[in-house]
Amino acid sequence: MNDQKVKEKPEEFSRAEQLSDEGKLDDTLTLLNNYEQKEGLTRYDKASCHLLQCQILFWQGKYKELIKLAEQAYKESEGLENNFLK
Repeated sequence: MNDQKVKEKPEEFSRAEQLSDEGKLDDTLTLLNNYEQKEGLTRYDKASCHLLQCQILFWQGKYKELIKLAEQAYKESEGLENNFLK
């Protein structure tokens, strides 16, 4: 599997965006936490998931969790061809 290739947005991301637009932030985090446990995710998928989680944590004012997750997303994004964090 080519870890560098950017795919279409996963269905879970669209659903997460919809939930967050509805103000259901805890439901959004649950959905994203479940998504990141799936087998076969690329580094791009994981980093994208973490960025969405970071956005929610920011809105919730959970800054310590946000920093930890942002650092993890940064590490996972290293080496990606279309690195959106650099």
